[in-house]
Amino acid sequence: LSFSKMMIELPEYYDLVVVSAALLSIECILVGFFTISGLRMKMFNKEFMSQFNEEHKKATGEEEAPIGGYPDMGNGYYAKKLGYKEWYDFNVAQRVHYNFVEQVGPTLILILVAGLVCAKCAAILGFAVVIGRFLYTIGYKMKGPKGRMIGAGIIDIALLGLMGLCLYGTYKWTCKYCPCSKKGEIPNADLQIEYILHLLSCHNFK
Repeated sequence: LSFSKMMIELPEYYDLVVVSAALLSIECILVGFFTISGLRMKMFNKEFMSQFNEEHKKATGEEEAPIGGYPDMGNGYYAKKLGYKEWYDFNVAQRVHYNFVEQVGPTLILILVAGLVCAKCAAILGFAVVIGRFLYTIGYKMKGPKGRMIGAGIIDIALLGLMGLCLYGTYKWTCKYCPCSKKGEIPNADLQIEYILHLLSCHNFK
């Protein structure tokens, strides 16, 4: 196998792109710590968990059920003993963190890749996601599912912008390897679908 080196020249303002991605990562960690960790220890405290000690000892040999209720994530065996208000509050907080964790990976990739296409745009959109996530967390915690709408709207708009930049960059960069293009220029196609079909018809890539 032979490998070729590829040099990537980072555009101006890409440092801001990295900063927005770093802030989003830090925010994800902090949201988990401040929204769910304390609440878990408060609800699944030693007194609450003591009702499971006998069953836990029979099943595992350990004297006491674990404080914090692990591995219950809000809908398990331990959570069945919570009152409705405690169950609801715990699952709201859990959902806030879960939603963040579900999206943070793809979002970071979108920000970093989009930054290679337009660093300023990607940085602005990245910071918008950070702000949207903050509003999403506060709104969801204070008002339940309905309170997340403003934050979710900001996040969704920013993600659409990032995806658009990534798709444009992918389209542009792919053209460089099409044998029918000259010096990396995009073939003259009136419609995007026409170029995609054209690209698929080129079997041998340089």
